[in-house]
Amino acid sequence: MTNERWKPNVTVATLVVKDNKFLMVNEIPDGIEVCNQPAGHLDENESLINAARRETIEETGWEVEITNYLGLYRHATSNGITLRHSFLAKPIRHYPE
Repeated sequence: MTNERWKPNVTVATLVVKDNKFLMVNEIPDGIEVCNQPAGHLDENESLINAARRETIEETGWEVEITNYLGLYRHATSNGITLRHSFLAKPIRHYPE
């Protein structure tokens, strides 16, 4: 029996839609450019919804209103298991700076 406690990574992602357009970010993981939803890791003592709002504004400059929960997804990565919570959101205000 192992004494280690399983500690999955927890991330949030936001699907932002307006006028049939999606808000996406360009990323270059492992040297390959991909288009992705605004997403990131949950911080200590942070709610999932606050994390989704924070990650979206940090990565895109868009303040959003979370409108729905899309689901929980389990993803195996090179550094373990990630549990990704995905949300639907509408854009509220853009801060281009």
